Amino acid sequence: MPNKTLHIIVTLLLMLLTASVSAEDIAIRTSNGTILVGEVVFENAEVIIISTADGSRYQYRRADVEILDGVEVPAHEEEKNPQSSERRASVQIRLNGGAATIPHYVWGGMVGAQLAIGANKVAGKKVFLGGTIGYEAMFAEGKTLSYLPIAVAAQVPLMQKNSAPFLGASMGYGIALSKSYTGGLYATADLGWRWQMNNKKAIMLALNVTFLQTRINISETIDLKQYINHTGRCITQIGGLFIIEL
Repeated sequence: MPNKTLHIIVTLLLMLLTASVSAEDIAIRTSNGTILVGEVVFENAEVIIISTADGSRYQYRRADVEILDGVEVPAHEEEKNPQSSERRASVQIRLNGGAATIPHYVWGGMVGAQLAIGANKVAGKKVFLGGTIGYEAMFAEGKTLSYLPIAVAAQVPLMQKNSAPFLGASMGYGIALSKSYTGGLYATADLGWRWQMNNKKAIMLALNVTFLQTRINISETIDLKQYINHTGRCITQIGGLFIIEL
């Protein structure tokens, strides 16, 4: 009986010692140089999950972090939050161009440029969400239709890697820059590839489709008489998109 009691006491002491050791804070350095201090709650050959003092948990590929065993962490770097070291706000410069058409009426070309401002981190993921303002112009038969699009835009990488495919979309309103035609609903869809150059800069190339509702004056001849048709149409552009994120 005494031996059994002693065995239970020793077992409990070992469990308490193990718990105290596993709860000890460690410091890790991520691939972008961020130093994070916290408790390792899970670790295997593939991943490591660390919990910081504020209760946040972060997961990294084991190969992307260095455990700073026995290293004294400078006070100004201790408890640094990786989300604060990675900028949440960013600016995007977007350039697009390609073939454009007003179905059943005319073919031409279209070019555009937009400035987007928003968050590049949503729920800890590389997701861009923000607003855009820019300029779109369609050229056809010696005429130019110009618009000022204002929209909400989003870009979602299909994988959380530095090089990954992404989907993008935006929706808003295109303001006509002439009284001879009107603006309307503005929407885009993108499918492309994103390259994260560093912690602050990324570039993207994508296939882009743009839709812009408009109402224009179309001259029609019926029974040798000419009429002006005030008709609603949709400008459709298919082309390429280049984005640089700063």
